[in-house]
Amino acid sequence: MENVNLRRSLTVFPLVLFGLAYMAPTTVFSTYGVVAQITNGMVPAAYIVALIGMLFTAYSYGQMVKAFPVSGSSYTYTQKGINSHLGFIVGWVILLDYLFLPMINGLLLGIYLNAYFPEVPFSVWLILFVLLITIVNIIGVKVATKVNLLLIICQFLLIVVFIFLV
Repeated sequence: MENVNLRRSLTVFPLVLFGLAYMAPTTVFSTYGVVAQITNGMVPAAYIVALIGMLFTAYSYGQMVKAFPVSGSSYTYTQKGINSHLGFIVGWVILLDYLFLPMINGLLLGIYLNAYFPEVPFSVWLILFVLLITIVNIIGVKVATKVNLLLIICQFLLIVVFIFLV
């Protein structure tokens, strides 16, 4: 069998952009009401607890990448650090995460756009979102990087405008 290697096409900056886009900084706007209700109005405390958990996770990833300097993320770290069977399960859970997050984003986009344009059915917005994301990903990673940069800039501008208006 021939040894096949993937060509590296992204530098650190686009990888950071993909990470930021995956975290969706403006998610706080769509989840605020739910978090406020669940925490009885203690939203800052909930976000501080979540931040502490994320910092521990980031530290753990930093330690694991030193111990196992190979690609594969949580699947590889669990497989090599704990157990291959558990690594398999973690790999599938991460795959589900990668599947569900775009679904949630599509759902939220459909809800928002349907609220602004009620005459256009929700399903039309959802189908357009899926088509747009599919086309961007089919075209290639370079275009996806540019779209991510545009989306991140828009999200941070929205956050700045929100803070200014508040």
